[in-house]
Amino acid sequence: MSLFRNVIILVFMLGLLVPGSAFSLDAPAFGYEMFERHGAVMLLIDPDSGRIVDANQAAVDYYGYPRDQLRRLAIQQINTLSDAETRQERALAARENRNYFIFRHRLANGEIRPVEVYSWPITVNQRTVLFSIIHDVSQRETLQEALVQSEVRLRFAEKVAGVGHWTLDLDTGIYTFSRGARELLGLEGETHEVKSILGQILPEYRELMERSRHRLIEQGEEYSVEIRFQRPGDGRILDLHSQGIYDAEEHRVFGVIHDITNYSETMRTLKGQTLKFVTAMSVAVVVLLAVIFLLIQAMRTRKNAQQALLDREALLKRNDQLLRAKNAELERFTYAVSHDLKSPLVTIQTFLEFLREDMKTADATRTAKDIGYIDSAVQRMTLLLDELREFSRVGRMMNEAVAVSFTDLTEEALALVAGPIAERGVSVQVEDVDLRLVGDRPRLVAVWQNLVENAVKYRGDQKQPRIEVGAELSGDTPVFFVRDNGMGIAPENHDKIFELFKRVETSGDGTGFGLALVKRIVELHGGRIWVESEGEGQGACFSFTLPKAVSEKSSA
Repeated sequence: MSLFRNVIILVFMLGLLVPGSAFSLDAPAFGYEMFERHGAVMLLIDPDSGRIVDANQAAVDYYGYPRDQLRRLAIQQINTLSDAETRQERALAARENRNYFIFRHRLANGEIRPVEVYSWPITVNQRTVLFSIIHDVSQRETLQEALVQSEVRLRFAEKVAGVGHWTLDLDTGIYTFSRGARELLGLEGETHEVKSILGQILPEYRELMERSRHRLIEQGEEYSVEIRFQRPGDGRILDLHSQGIYDAEEHRVFGVIHDITNYSETMRTLKGQTLKFVTAMSVAVVVLLAVIFLLIQAMRTRKNAQQALLDREALLKRNDQLLRAKNAELERFTYAVSHDLKSPLVTIQTFLEFLREDMKTADATRTAKDIGYIDSAVQRMTLLLDELREFSRVGRMMNEAVAVSFTDLTEEALALVAGPIAERGVSVQVEDVDLRLVGDRPRLVAVWQNLVENAVKYRGDQKQPRIEVGAELSGDTPVFFVRDNGMGIAPENHDKIFELFKRVETSGDGTGFGLALVKRIVELHGGRIWVESEGEGQGACFSFTLPKAVSEKSSA
């Protein structure tokens, strides 16, 4: 319960306990007007029979009973806990030093709500009654359950990836390790001092780790180190890859570790061979970044949820919506990463096995073929990683908003894709649009670049492929469009194409980032985007709005 509500209740109680008060609900000394008008649910209860002596208007509204019917009820008819459960809750409150009880109350419509009940005995006109304030905590329980689910998802992602995460509090010098990290490192207990962890790192790697951490904090350099760690229990030595980011506001370092022992042993075995580019670290980088993303989102979700609990009256509804959105984003991202990265990972793993066998037989032809497959898979993952980084930057790292004309934006975007346009013989027509936009210029250029590039890529078997770029100015808000006569899109896929990693047409070499990136940029500028197409082979028209677009003449 907030400090403000405690103060209000204290003031109200002082009003009730004024010396000389008489037991009359109409007596001014009782403070009936405050009792009746107060926004909190309040009851006066006979301590012997449990009968409800009186209820304020907030209680009538909350429980849904008419006032005269509510006064005829006993509190036992509202509290759904049995006598034994009630005694157990009172004992638990005493052990936890709580000044309230947690019960389940039934409303007039049959709905059962969790409540916190604060009760005080007061003596009025030589009669003792219980003054009770009832606080509904159902939304808080829902929020707490959502927090638990978020933690479960994070642990699941960590287990699937075979990694662990950690937090270093720079004020206290204490590491906090996740369950996955503790199992990986063989540690007992969730928290450990920095010096105890350094003691388990092999001496020749300690200075490297300390120096990298200081550069991260003081200069903002990337923290990515490979170290060797001796487990305290069984003495086993692990090769680890550790990455981290610095949160200046919290003065903490958040990081992840990944066991690369098998990969390191493989590289040591192949040392001196012509296979230096065959490194499994690319796998670790992709997985580590995915887990860091999940970790940051989970931390932000937890922080927002805790803020909602501290100031429930003002922020609960807003933070509940934010929590749901973040959890949905985590689910979509986890699915997308696990789905699209699985293929190149399997390729690398499979052809590493083939490579080991072919090197034993000194088959140079098959060895070169194996290396080619592995190299293609690594390049595929590198492309996914680059586009994943770009997608994650949108919204976090925005350039200063500037005013730029429609003509300048489209010319810059078309210059970036001039090669594919000329190579495929595509005709591009750009309307003369008298508009000026305000926003992140590089991101806005990326919108037109990706839409035109998408139209070129999926031109189909058109002998005269054509792309039209322009805007419709009839309404209050201009509607920009990129229209083509290419392959078209089936109606059932109109929404799917904007999802991360989603590729409806799989014959090309795309990654599924482009349209998802466009949608995110447009929405961050306050607009929306949609596609219109009568079906496959009928072409497509991508339309979007940017609210800060104004006429060149009006902005002059």
